Amino acid sequence: MAKKRKKEKEAEEKYEFVPPEFDEKQFLKDEITATKRIVLVVLYGILFGALAAAVTALTKNGYYGFFMFLVGIGFIRYFLITMKIDLSKFTKKNWAESGIYFFFTFLAIWILAVNPPFVDYIGPEVKDISLSIDVDGTMVVYNYSMGTHQWQTAKDNASVMSALWSAFNNSAPVNIYAHVGDSSGLKSAPVITIAPNNPVVSSMTYVENYTYRYSIGSMGLNYLNNGQIFTFSISAEDNNGNQGNFNLPTSAEIVIS
Repeated sequence: MAKKRKKEKEAEEKYEFVPPEFDEKQFLKDEITATKRIVLVVLYGILFGALAAAVTALTKNGYYGFFMFLVGIGFIRYFLITMKIDLSKFTKKNWAESGIYFFFTFLAIWILAVNPPFVDYIGPEVKDISLSIDVDGTMVVYNYSMGTHQWQTAKDNASVMSALWSAFNNSAPVNIYAHVGDSSGLKSAPVITIAPNNPVVSSMTYVENYTYRYSIGSMGLNYLNNGQIFTFSISAEDNNGNQGNFNLPTSAEIVIS
């Protein structure tokens, strides 16, 4: 047993770790190739991001832009081969890295290019619709809910139908308010169409903070007879020619009675 231990000790003393030879030239070559690949993938992502933005702007459909991403990721292998990148030593990590660089570059260019100030194909937003009705000398506000398509007000106030009928009978004013805004600015004031029987088309008046108002005086309410429907629509155009509209749905229309 002692002889065996002695032999093992002698073997350990004779063993000497020899590090593998470091090939500096090959290391530098691999690093340059990796850097070149990343730069080419980023440029490839910029190209397809720009193509996706152009397709999206022309068709006004984001699905076509996403299709360009699928085309780009599908042909990335052939692109690298065309650029004389040696793929024989590519690992799963290399492919994942290339895909990530392409995806985030593509996404950044696509998103930036299809939004203002580069491209604007979204019309003005028309929201926060409300009615301000004079009921017995007090202006009562009725807010339109986009979610429920109903007119909402304080619990102790009369229904919007009764308030409009009261305003009609007493020749009291009715104001319609709307928040209308767009990143590129409006070409002109929004246009409102009051359409019970014969449509009345007028421009709204700017108040403040992108809020516009249209006031219906006693003469404007004279055409509302008992049993008729009070409804309206608002349209606006931005400086790039895009349209934005609000149409009061049937469930929110008001029968004057």
